Amino acid sequence: MNVEAYQTFQVGVFTGLSGDTPISRTSWGFSTGGGINLALNDVLSVGAWARYNQLDQRVNPTNEVQFVTTGIGLTYILPAR
Repeated sequence: MNVEAYQTFQVGVFTGLSGDTPISRTSWGFSTGGGINLALNDVLSVGAWARYNQLDQRVNPTNEVQFVTTGIGLTYILPAR
């Protein structure tokens, strides 16, 4: 079995799509996190990841929007022809 660990950091622009929510304008933000993939064989792997996100939008006078996302993944690699 092969184990692959990774991490990421991204800066970008976030836009709220609904008008009457705390995230209602366009602003910069960043996302950082990492994960791990475990190859079960040559074509199939499973993994898990977590990311921390922060947006330059205020939901109250002192706090920016911050949230964490997590997930699991299943990857199938199509054989080359």
